[in-house]
Amino acid sequence: MRLQTFIKNNANKTKSEVIKLYHEGRIKVNGCILPLPTELNEYAIVTIDDEVIEAKELVYYVYNKPIGIECTNDLNKKNNIRNHLNLPFRIYTVGRLDKASHGLIFLTNSSEFCDYVIGKDNHISKEYVVKVEKKIDNNFIDNITKRVVIRDKLTKECSAYLIDDYSFGIILIEGMYHQIRKMVIMNGNRVVDLFRIRIGNININDLNLKEDELKSLDINNFNDI
Repeated sequence: MRLQTFIKNNANKTKSEVIKLYHEGRIKVNGCILPLPTELNEYAIVTIDDEVIEAKELVYYVYNKPIGIECTNDLNKKNNIRNHLNLPFRIYTVGRLDKASHGLIFLTNSSEFCDYVIGKDNHISKEYVVKVEKKIDNNFIDNITKRVVIRDKLTKECSAYLIDDYSFGIILIEGMYHQIRKMVIMNGNRVVDLFRIRIGNININDLNLKEDELKSLDINNFNDI
């Protein structure tokens, strides 16, 4: 594990906080100042201001996020996820959802697992059920799968399927900011409800995960389909 990752995972520090500590000369490995990309071995003793940072047990959860909960570690924000779940440590919301959306997310204190799941080159699929304001048909489905430009970036290919006159499913392999909502607006409609049901092979229905319920995730069972 790299030094920077170790500090983020075990000292509840953000990337910017780690960099600041490093430039101030406050992070040491076995008494020496080493570059943040340094790979640590099992004998490494990491300190901040000469206080030893112990490796924490890595935890992995699945969570059915309700509408209204903010996927943030900022404890000053109302309805932040850490206070809501009474988590004593900094947590990564893997596949974060905006406040108005709900459904499946992963929670972990492992930045490596977080980076793997959301990494743009890993192409891990995420499936959503979307309800819209105006009636839709198969023509809408054909159009919603077309690649569009959002924030000067061309979206990746996706797939979709019709559920009923006002609902459809969509599968993405990326997660641009408000991507689905913007794609729906581009097609002359508006999202009424956005519910994520799957990340990779982990499906909220298979887990029988109730709203606002938190369960342990065995990452050995996680496949990036």
